[in-house]
Amino acid sequence: MKVSGKAQDDEVKPQRDHEKNVIAPPERLKLLENSGGAKKSRALTNKNLLTGGLEMKVLIIEDSEDFLKSAKRLITRVLKHEMIETEPTKSVEQAIELIRTHADADIILLDMNYNGYHNDDKADGCKVASQLTEEECERIICMSGTPKCYEKYLRPLGVRHFGGKTGFDACLAGTCKCE
Repeated sequence: MKVSGKAQDDEVKPQRDHEKNVIAPPERLKLLENSGGAKKSRALTNKNLLTGGLEMKVLIIEDSEDFLKSAKRLITRVLKHEMIETEPTKSVEQAIELIRTHADADIILLDMNYNGYHNDDKADGCKVASQLTEEECERIICMSGTPKCYEKYLRPLGVRHFGGKTGFDACLAGTCKCE
């Protein structure tokens, strides 16, 4: 496993109120707990996404190599997060294996279709989420050209973020209106 985009500056300077839960890598979470501001939750909510001061590990489950390359640039250069590098995902089984292998990922960007298009619970991403724990689902950002059509299937599983292929960065930055 290679991790890219590691920031040079290890100093943590949270830029938001920590009244609610905070999503952060374990070593950063410990620093925040010591400052009295964080609770132990990895749930991905706008109230606990921090930008600028905390680096997060991002796992992308995606079948397009071109999209993986462009997402890597956005995640590592612009948003300053780490990206867990993987090969393009070709099956539901491979997606589940990647999520379980990289349990340290703070955020999972989950593409909805790898083997043909479905805009219902038969979509690959819905099949993946249905086999994950609630804690794993809470870290998912549903990534699709039509993300809203998956909400009724994924919200009951714990997924709270639904970003388009070109709009998932708002979810990563905590500026989306998903919740």
